[in-house]
Amino acid sequence: MKVVLRKQVIQSIDAYKKALENYPITNERRHDKVNNMRAALENIKNNPTSYPICMYKKMGQKFDEEGEPLNLNLRLF
Repeated sequence: MKVVLRKQVIQSIDAYKKALENYPITNERRHDKVNNMRAALENIKNNPTSYPICMYKKMGQKFDEEGEPLNLNLRLF
C-alpha cells in the first residue's frame, strides 16, 4: 500500500521543523525528530486497517447510491 501525503501535511512537517529551531536542541536532534515524524506517517502502510475509512469527498472518496464509500483502502490518519 502507498502512503500519499497531502501538501498541507508536508507544509505542517516543515512548520514543525521550523518550530523546533526555537528549542535548545542540536541540529542533529531536530533532524531526528522530523525524520521520526515522517517515519511514523510512512508506517501507516504497515497496518492500514487500524485507521478509519475516509468519508470525505474532497480527499478523493467516492460513494455509491446508498452513500457507502467505494474506496475502502482510502484511510484517515
